[in-house]
Amino acid sequence: MAWVKPFASFKPNVNPAYAWEPLIVWAGRKRTRDMPTVRDWISANITLKKGLSGAKPKAVCYWIFEILGAQKGDELCDLFPGTDAVSESWKEKIEQEVR
Repeated sequence: MAWVKPFASFKPNVNPAYAWEPLIVWAGRKRTRDMPTVRDWISANITLKKGLSGAKPKAVCYWIFEILGAQKGDELCDLFPGTDAVSESWKEKIEQEVR
């Protein structure tokens, strides 16, 4: 999978620019024909002013949850919590499912 960044931070003397990140997916729930098709890529800008470079935007987190078929009752183990952006997005997703 690919996260394509239409707005990315360009570094001096780095050409070509790093404007995408790979996502390797292993397992997750099998998607059925009645579920919406999820693309193997997402276009989303990087986050700014989160206090840590590499913080994932909410759109990317939700895309990952959708790819995995994540649902209420699943457990998220955020191995690299950093800004807690992924964990916070997970909590929001679960709260939306409860409503």
